[in-house]
Amino acid sequence: MRSAIDSAMPEFQDSTLGLSTLASILHFEAYQLSKKGFCLGLDIDNMTDILRDSIVRYRSDLEKEKRFGGKGYSNGLAGDLKRLSDIVVENGGRAFFPD
Repeated sequence: MRSAIDSAMPEFQDSTLGLSTLASILHFEAYQLSKKGFCLGLDIDNMTDILRDSIVRYRSDLEKEKRFGGKGYSNGLAGDLKRLSDIVVENGGRAFFPD
């Protein structure tokens, strides 16, 4: 699983919906680490940096994306990514959403 995620990373970081997928994976990994559960062994610091950089790059597109996770937010998918970032922090991880 780890190698599949690592090899898909370039695709994840270059699309709005890919960023949502990457954030969900990071959320899962941070939660599992906080509960001492099953982890995928991903480099969450690297994932956090990639997400942060990509969010900065695609921020305006994320704010326009109203499908899927962005459906319930006035600022689109950016709102959902902010929510996931806050949850990652609650689970002991680093924030990936730039303020």
